[in-house]
Amino acid sequence: MKPVLSENGLKVATVKHDGHTFEPDVPGTDSYRFFQAGAWASLIYDNRKYSLTRQAGITEEEAPGLLPEADIVLLEVFKWSGYPKMEIVRKENGKGPIPDMQGRIAYISDMELSEDDSLPVLKPWNIRVIAEFIRKAYVNGTLKERWKNEEDR
Repeated sequence: MKPVLSENGLKVATVKHDGHTFEPDVPGTDSYRFFQAGAWASLIYDNRKYSLTRQAGITEEEAPGLLPEADIVLLEVFKWSGYPKMEIVRKENGKGPIPDMQGRIAYISDMELSEDDSLPVLKPWNIRVIAEFIRKAYVNGTLKERWKNEEDR
């Protein structure tokens, strides 16, 4: 993977929702053993990065707020939220776009789509075009405006 958005000076963060309970660390590591022994939180760090895991649930609305320094927070599996989204529609899944999805600003697809001609269809292999679309939407406020409008409804 190339740092296409961050090489344009944007501080990018990601949030992924796991529909199942995930293990924050792998068996055999100290932090795994800490949780098994009842630790509420575990922090691991070095001179370049850190990772904090806590025994606490959050909502999808709270997740991006945990990253206040980020210019853009990319969310995965938030399809029913009001956040602006780029829907990925892949030929191999054999399904079309999700009907009535709110906040969709573009498609990323390896097939021709006719659901909504007003939205761009970006090819998944063209990472630079996707990144430029996101960057422009960020710079011109489309992402924030779309989000604000969804919240106002």
